Amino acid sequence: MRKGVNDLHRRCEVSANSNERYLDAISAVQVNKTLQEVVKQACNRTSRKGRPVRGLNPWNKQDFVLLTFLAKGEWAVNGFRNKMLCQHLDPQLDTLSPKERKKLSAKASRLISLLRAHALVRKIPKENRYVLTETGQTFANALIIASGIEVKRLTAMAAA
Repeated sequence: MRKGVNDLHRRCEVSANSNERYLDAISAVQVNKTLQEVVKQACNRTSRKGRPVRGLNPWNKQDFVLLTFLAKGEWAVNGFRNKMLCQHLDPQLDTLSPKERKKLSAKASRLISLLRAHALVRKIPKENRYVLTETGQTFANALIIASGIEVKRLTAMAAA
């Protein structure tokens, strides 16, 4: 956007959308559902464009890395791109050969497609960015919080 007065209405629109996404991210933490209710849909198989898509397994290392990426608060406002996911999957992205970069980019695209199939992220129209849906924010935050709690404490909470 240009910095002049002509684009002021567009700047206000973009800022309002950004603030709305930020408030949605904050509200996604406070949910009155059980963990099973939150993760049930994303952990089961589904289909997208007539093709079957596997369910997410939050205890699988690869899926857990993906969920920790989603749980970062920085994606709540402006979303993320394929390249940002690639950098999270392999921090040594700059040292990879072009062929390896292409393979990593394809892997990131497949993971984003998986997330879109489960309605955890959505594409921003006319841009190459993705933002978390309310379901995605709730799902990622609930699993990160649950994975950080000690088993002793979970057992005590279940017994009470």
